[in-house]
Amino acid sequence: MSQDALNFIHEINTQNDCLKIKVRIVRIWKQSFSLDMILMDEKGKKIQGTIKAKLIHNFERFLAEGSIVVLSNFGVAENNGNYRIINHPCKLNFYHTTTVKKIEVFDGPVYGFGFVKFHDINNKKIGDEFAIDVIGGVVSCGNMDVYDRNGKEGKRINFEMQDLEGKVVNCTLWDNFAQELSTFVNANKNDGCVIIIIQFARVRLWKGIPTIQNGLFGSKLFINDNLKDIIDFKKRLISNSGDSSSQQFSQLYCQTIYSMRDEFLVHTKRMFVDEISEVRKELKCVVLGTIKSIKEEEGWYYLACRKCNCKAIPKSSIVDLEDMDGSDSNDVNDNTLFCRTCQSVVNSAVPRFKVVVRVQDGTVIYK
Repeated sequence: MSQDALNFIHEINTQNDCLKIKVRIVRIWKQSFSLDMILMDEKGKKIQGTIKAKLIHNFERFLAEGSIVVLSNFGVAENNGNYRIINHPCKLNFYHTTTVKKIEVFDGPVYGFGFVKFHDINNKKIGDEFAIDVIGGVVSCGNMDVYDRNGKEGKRINFEMQDLEGKVVNCTLWDNFAQELSTFVNANKNDGCVIIIIQFARVRLWKGIPTIQNGLFGSKLFINDNLKDIIDFKKRLISNSGDSSSQQFSQLYCQTIYSMRDEFLVHTKRMFVDEISEVRKELKCVVLGTIKSIKEEEGWYYLACRKCNCKAIPKSSIVDLEDMDGSDSNDVNDNTLFCRTCQSVVNSAVPRFKVVVRVQDGTVIYK
């Protein structure tokens, strides 16, 4: 078959379905009513394809993620469904007469990533109509939350990714994606950078803030994989800021936790206010009481070190500064922040909520 006999995805439209295309199956997934896939030609252009449930058995043995196939005698429809992933006006439908021929040669990309800038995400220039690709280093990672979702177990994990321009975006992964990230981070906490690619991700607004999430269908997660894009990202990260920048992405903390309901009502110790003053070591407890007043003069947030979440304070306010780093406190910039716990300058602090209240139960009032 000659190359001249083949068409490309950009040529596909609803006016012409007498086409023959060579594509790589980038992603494939099955639903109860269809088998869906994302197809990419040698120019890196992508389109969605669908096989209705009654025809799946005709084609399933020829289709696998990563396979290269030549398709012909397929239908072309408008891409106006509820689960549009690719920004192409059309999608492909497989018919009884559709032919699928597996081949080996493909002169094109493997995944065809098209990374979106974090600046554009944070400035709401990227909508949620279609999926996007993102790459970044994980700079903070929360606990994986295991919760009840209509009688079934659900999982989610929140984290932050940073790009090479220093822009940070909020991210949430759900279910199997959350478990995959949690497992990786727990096994590789101190092994350097954690670089992630989320292919076919979605941008959702959470309280007005753009958040990257895996989609209901189609998304794919790469964590420190041996991919050229990840290797190049690491090299540029070190080249831009040195090894210290790489260290910023390491030593992540992540563990599995239960839902808020279980955490409070089942797995956490109940204590009274008067017992808190007798506590001599760090612990987690639940206190049922009434808030009598809010100490507004104490402020409602503090700037925290990203590594340990402890309070970052102006370096010039540390009395024993000279003993810690050998410098003269008179020469210190008042805007420089320092973390006593990490014993290091804080280059990137994050606001953390802190509300000081006076609480009363049947025993005593406690601040």
